[in-house]
Amino acid sequence: MKKAIMTIHITVYSLLLLLVIKDFFPSLLIFDSLTTTHIALPIITFALLEAILSYTTKTKSDKEHFWINIIAMSVFILFILLCSLQGIESQSGLVSPVLFIVILYTAFETYKKYKEMKKTTTPDPT
Repeated sequence: MKKAIMTIHITVYSLLLLLVIKDFFPSLLIFDSLTTTHIALPIITFALLEAILSYTTKTKSDKEHFWINIIAMSVFILFILLCSLQGIESQSGLVSPVLFIVILYTAFETYKKYKEMKKTTTPDPT
């Protein structure tokens, strides 16, 4: 069950990245038949499925979730920064200051989780 949850987690991040790529490069051939709805509905579906499975199975996979979050945030930030530095603009306004606030909030929460994980894995010296 843990592998299924992790696969769904990675799928959600991949679909989100596809949505951001579509926003920056809407004229790519792959996006001729894909609308935003075709990408957004699976994101919502998989995110709900992951939340339900994580809640019902009580799987402790904090370490794996932590590393997936770090890698996904790094890819998102790098992609957005590279596109911005190249002068490529977001077509629909999806990439906005609100997105950066969400990314910063996620980074902060991930850092808090890292500190919590480090505290629980470090043996008490007393």
